[in-house]
Amino acid sequence: MPSLATVRTSNASYKPTYLPVAIFLGGTSGMGRGTADAFVRHTNGPAHIILVGRNAAAARSILASFLKPISSSLPWKHESVECDASLVRNAHETATALASRPNLPLVHFLVFTAGYFSLGGREDTKESRPQARAVLLLALGVHNGVAVLGAGRGPKVDLDNLGLKEGYTGQAGTDAGVTYTDLMIEELAARNPTIAFTHTHPGLVKTSLFDFPNVAVRLLVKPVLWLVAKSEADAREYHLHGLLNAKAGASRRDEHGEEMNKEPAYGRGESEASRRVWAQTEEVVRACTQM
Repeated sequence: MPSLATVRTSNASYKPTYLPVAIFLGGTSGMGRGTADAFVRHTNGPAHIILVGRNAAAARSILASFLKPISSSLPWKHESVECDASLVRNAHETATALASRPNLPLVHFLVFTAGYFSLGGREDTKESRPQARAVLLLALGVHNGVAVLGAGRGPKVDLDNLGLKEGYTGQAGTDAGVTYTDLMIEELAARNPTIAFTHTHPGLVKTSLFDFPNVAVRLLVKPVLWLVAKSEADAREYHLHGLLNAKAGASRRDEHGEEMNKEPAYGRGESEASRRVWAQTEEVVRACTQM
């Protein structure tokens, strides 16, 4: 495990000669916001940063706080795009709009951190999809980047019940989402072997993700979590370390940004399971975007 000082030194050594383009989905809170802030600080400002999130006011405030280059020959830009990614249709429209921009011929980093946490049962969106699952489906649009969830910690799933049409619980949805994401990065890497696809597990971090709406639950659970959780400042450095050191192919990184040795539930590489999750995801995206 690298020390925090080592990680900070490594991050500070990132000095690209080109203008890096980085998109942060879920970039208005939590790990998305933190990683974006660390990225801007370590590049000293000259970068094209796009925060994608549903809180436009928060995005404006965050962008205003970012370090700005004192002088740069590169045409840097910090901007935000409003999108409620809990709906697949919204995510698809936003991804399509970004992909069609003439000034975005290449995206160097795409960090996918849109999160949803529930201790309850199934809560469908108006697309008739469970919220956590709807957010995860955006992984289909990731062509160069990092998905943040629970890398390598998902169990085997029922491949005949993808999307948990039967037997849905909050825990089952979380477990399945982790495994689906592991499988998706394997399939994406098989289809795009020169690109790095990384699934990370940041561990417990003190973010707004655990601001449970139920006051009683928040008072009982949050103090316990805060005893073992890392600060956002430390977590963002470790997470950026994993992002900047990813190599082509599929990989999983732990809470210190290091590659995990643990074998995922379905092994490494393309498999029948990864192909089935891919096909199911395409089917759902088509259904939601044609509504």
